[in-house]
This record gives sequence, structure tokens and C-alpha cells, in this order.
Amino acid sequence: MPHKASSSIRFAGIILCGGAGSRLGGRNKAFLHLGSQCFLDRLLETLNPLVEEILLVARDPEPFSGLGIKTVTDIYAARCALTGIHAGLTPCPTTHAFIAACDTPLLRPSLVRGLMQQAGPETDAVVPEYNGYLEPLCAVYSRQCLPSIESLLDQGILRIHKLYPLINTQRVGKDFLLGLDPDLTSFVNVNTEQDLRELETRQGLV
Repeated sequence: MPHKASSSIRFAGIILCGGAGSRLGGRNKAFLHLGSQCFLDRLLETLNPLVEEILLVARDPEPFSGLGIKTVTDIYAARCALTGIHAGLTPCPTTHAFIAACDTPLLRPSLVRGLMQQAGPETDAVVPEYNGYLEPLCAVYSRQCLPSIESLLDQGILRIHKLYPLINTQRVGKDFLLGLDPDLTSFVNVNTEQDLRELETRQGLV
């Protein structure tokens, strides 16, 4: 059964697959492999037991057409985290969603579950914060965020950090995060070939 923080909260999973992969020779990050599994399959394996439905957000839905997963495209033309979150939350069938980036293949179920447990009915976002940095693409968002996101985008404001003062944001600190993911591997992402090689080495795959 999907995890629920309270009887009034239901969760979907939204995976953002819109990165251009320009520093990876244009390769689609969702289909990069770590060992025998591609990044997207790893994320699906992590999220499926915890949510009611998964949606993918992609600029080009064609590569994902045979997966049997609902795929949506950005509504706003700008390319940024806010537009991706907006595209996923707009058709989201649940009150809340866990947002993940497709280039974080080591996302831990314990972290996802722990962040979900921090969400209350009036919580608009649960966002990890450590060493002075927020992790906006490994976080919980409510559909209640949509008016504020649209207001920012309509003004041409693309920085996601501008959203949090406008909504009921709960920041989750490092000590809490370490209890869920002692190595904080959930936040390891891949932007370059060097990142991928280092990740393979870290996992003992080379």
C-alpha cells in the first residue's frame, strides 16, 4: 500500500526527465546505466511502492512512449526546475507529490518515506537542506503550490528559491537526513561523463 502521512494526504511520484544532457553528449540522462539498470528504472523501483501513481515530465515524450507511464510536457516555455514541477503538479491526481530528478539513481526509499512523513495537510513543500544548500528536486510538494508557481513564472521569475517564502515550506535539516540516508547518496546526481565514472567507481562497478 502507498505510504500516507495522514488520512488526507495522498502521494504521487513525479520524475523530471527534461535535462538536455549537453555535457553528456546529448544523451538522455533517464536512460544512462548504472550497472544493469538505467537510471529511470532505478527510480521507478524506488518510488513505485511508496506512491499511488508516477508521472514523467519530459520535453520530448517520445522516448518514454513505450513505458506505460503517463508523460507530460512543460506548459511554460522556459526551462527550469519550476516549469518542470509545474508541469508535473498540474495533472497530478493526488494532494502531494514527491519530486525527483532523473539523474539521481541512488535515491533511497528511506529518504523518500521520511520526507513524506513530514508533510501535513497544510504543508506546501518539504525540502531537504544541508550545508546551506536546498535540494529542491528531491522534495515533497503539494498542488497548493501551483498558484504561487504560476505567479512567479508569469512574472518571468525562474529561480525556485523564490517560491519558498510564498508557501508553507518545511525545511528538513542535515541531522534528520543523515538518519534516513547516512551517506546522503540520494542527492548524488550526474551531469558529466566524469560524474558517471565516479559514480560507477563508488558503486564498485569499475
